[in-house]
Amino acid sequence: MRAFILVSLALPLACQIASSTALAQDTAPIPPVLQTAPVPSPVDYAGAVWVAAGEGNFQAANRPREQPIDMVIVHDIEGPDTAALSIFQRAGAKVSSHYVVGVDGTIYQMVREHDVAWHAGNGDINRRSVGIETHGYAYRPGFYTPKIYEAEAKLVRDITQRYNIPRDRTHIIGHAEVPNPRDPTRFGGVSGHTDPGPYWDWNTFMALVRNDARVESAEIPTVIRPGEKLPIVVNLQNTGDDAWVANKASNPRIGLQADAPVVYLGTSQGTASEFSSLGGWLAPQYADVVKTTDVAPGASARFEFTLQGPRTLGEINEELRAIRVPTIAQGGTPTPFGASIPLKLNVVPWDMTVPAPDNATAGTTPAGTTTKPQPLAKWTVKLPMGGIWGVFVAPPKPTKVRKKEAFSYSLDGIEGGSNITIDSKDAGQGFVFGGYYRVPEASKNALVVTLDKAPQGMEGMNAGSIRVVGPFPTMPEKMPPVQGAIGEIATSTPQQWG
Repeated sequence: MRAFILVSLALPLACQIASSTALAQDTAPIPPVLQTAPVPSPVDYAGAVWVAAGEGNFQAANRPREQPIDMVIVHDIEGPDTAALSIFQRAGAKVSSHYVVGVDGTIYQMVREHDVAWHAGNGDINRRSVGIETHGYAYRPGFYTPKIYEAEAKLVRDITQRYNIPRDRTHIIGHAEVPNPRDPTRFGGVSGHTDPGPYWDWNTFMALVRNDARVESAEIPTVIRPGEKLPIVVNLQNTGDDAWVANKASNPRIGLQADAPVVYLGTSQGTASEFSSLGGWLAPQYADVVKTTDVAPGASARFEFTLQGPRTLGEINEELRAIRVPTIAQGGTPTPFGASIPLKLNVVPWDMTVPAPDNATAGTTPAGTTTKPQPLAKWTVKLPMGGIWGVFVAPPKPTKVRKKEAFSYSLDGIEGGSNITIDSKDAGQGFVFGGYYRVPEASKNALVVTLDKAPQGMEGMNAGSIRVVGPFPTMPEKMPPVQGAIGEIATSTPQQWG
């Protein structure tokens, strides 16, 4: 005998309850009685919350020993999950389902699977099926959310695995497809139910039932800098029933041209990733795609892409999942499935120290003289990207500190140019903050630092070092807190940016 899982909506409930109260009514249902103290859980599904159905609402049995379970029936409640919980707990209501799926994806079990729940309006179907009631309405859009689809599909995957039920639309049906026991030409059970209705997306639901993925390996960094590019490799195992068809289109970026649904690795919400980049991702929401060879159930797929640090500083949280994308001809929406890969990265500024090279010194300042007509030193700093940068300089310690003597550095390649003057008494003690400067993108590789003036007596001098921290999205009000800097907010502890 075939095994089916019947998932029906709450609409059938209203018709089966011989009472003036129907789930389709807008009157407030009796609050369900939930367990408040710990009790032994008799649930068959590990993720379920046990809420026992009332006496007289189901038939005790010994399935599958006495009767095979070969179907799953999907219903809608024609109301909230609390309505179904209340009705099914009412002794003598003569209606129940094995499971109720809540608005937030919570799974409630009310009847043990070995017993027969009364949900389908067909005794034969009841005896061979597991019934699932779903939060929502058959003819109102917007109630069947991704949370509900995912939670219910995971439940159905578990049931079908335990009873070896084929995961197809012959064995997983809606209440509307249950034969009328009095007229085989009609459907919806004895009362002609039509749930879960036209807004239930069977394509999405069955894709979730039949597809799953396990993360074999994924090394994701925890820190990235603006503009930094980090290569990533993710390996996923196909733990579902369908092969992952490779994208064999002439343009690998255009999966919609494929002959069958293509599996991408992308953002779980289908939105653009802040870490995507041209050339590093196939599209703002898709990092990579199954290429060249189909991935059979049990086999693994390798996804390769590049994370690029955004300009926004601070912690960014995203997640990647396998995404089943239908073809243009098939229509439908992309369906994320399987385990998720967290992208939780702290975007921090670059902190780069660039000492003047030995050949940067263009002259010296002998004792008894002031400045030379030529620059004392000149060198170029290459930045990863343009933007607002904090600049520090670390002049060398002079042979002798004299009042009113200073080091003078000039910066070229920034907007407007600038000079940084460091008193000789601060030289040789570390980095001194010189200010924030906006570097145009076109000048990021040509920030020229010149030591124009130094205290007297700097024979055979070195020009010191420059340190750049950034870029920052806006002009900060205070000096960047960096290690080894002179200033009231300098710090020697790690800094959280953002």
